[in-house]
Amino acid sequence: MSNMISEVLKLKYNSVTLAPAMLTYFENCEVEKDNVLMVYLLLPVILNNDWINGSPIVKKASRFDSWVRENRIHIEGLPERLSTFQSLTETTLQYCIDNELVRVDESNNVVIIKNPYKKNKGVLIDSARRLSKLMGKTTAAKAYATLGIKKLEFV
Repeated sequence: MSNMISEVLKLKYNSVTLAPAMLTYFENCEVEKDNVLMVYLLLPVILNNDWINGSPIVKKASRFDSWVRENRIHIEGLPERLSTFQSLTETTLQYCIDNELVRVDESNNVVIIKNPYKKNKGVLIDSARRLSKLMGKTTAAKAYATLGIKKLEFV
């Protein structure tokens, strides 16, 4: 039974289905340096049911650090989810690079080349947009520290 569930999840969450959310996130990303490091936060946050059901309506005055303090439930278990989604995150980014949808520039920023999914709608796309707006111009280091992630473990 668990094998069947695993296979269904692979169909639902794969690079092709997650690419639109990743592209939307980086289209709206305001992080000015090393924004490629933010990619590891994207899927673990937006694929969390608590985030999907309660992701914030981002206002101009919304601040990432204050939102995290007020909404700890959305980030509980995040370090574990980072490692769980690491491979999927990397294959999704590689899918976007291989299909010439994005490139990583000399400042380690993900630059959108084209987004064929721009008009697509959906919960994950909307969640990715909200997360990027909520993050604002925070740095990758500050975002990880705010979320309580001391270091990334690469396998």
